[in-house]
Amino acid sequence: MEKAYSPIDGTFRDHLKAAATRKRYVSLHYFTELHEYMRVMVVVLDIVTKNQMEFLALSNGEEIRLDQIVRIDALTAPRFAHFDDYSCDC
Repeated sequence: MEKAYSPIDGTFRDHLKAAATRKRYVSLHYFTELHEYMRVMVVVLDIVTKNQMEFLALSNGEEIRLDQIVRIDALTAPRFAHFDDYSCDC
C-alpha cells in the first residue's frame, strides 16, 4: 500500500530543482517504498509530476518521490531533521 504524498519544504525543493537544472552528480539518501534506506551517487535529471506527486528523475532510471528524500549531498530535508540522531553511518 502506497503512503500518502506529503508536499515538501519549498527551500529544500529549490535545492533539488537546482541539482536537476545543472544535472549535478550528487549523494542522495532516500527511503524506498518498502522503507529501505538507500544511499546512491547519481546524476539528477529532472523533477517530474505524476498523479499529483513529485519525483526526482535520476540518471540510473529511478524516480524517487520527493517526500522520501532524506538528504541531497550535505543538506538534510527538514522533515528528516532529526534522522541523523537515530542513524548509523557504518
